[in-house]
Amino acid sequence: MTRPAVPAAVVLLLAACSSAPATDRPQVPDRPEVQRPDGVEPDGLASMRDSIGEQRAAARERDNALVVKPNALQQDPQQQSWFGSALSWSGETLLEAVRFWKLFGL
Repeated sequence: MTRPAVPAAVVLLLAACSSAPATDRPQVPDRPEVQRPDGVEPDGLASMRDSIGEQRAAARERDNALVVKPNALQQDPQQQSWFGSALSWSGETLLEAVRFWKLFGL
């Protein structure tokens, strides 16, 4: 086999391998359509709906209690902004450079 034929053979080999499963999935029959008069619910459906609603409300309350939102009173007044800290750092660096120049008389 020549060099250009090797990649082509690999591509053909990979293309021959099917990614589809060997067996088909069984078909599930459709549910029968149930006709019930308007306003009639099966026994227990209303209580089940209420209990699920209560569970969802409790879960929402727990999620809301876990979310912590910062407010202005939680901010530290002594903490500088990023701009202030960058300006302070550059000023200190410049001051050290001036001291270095004075020390060596340059």
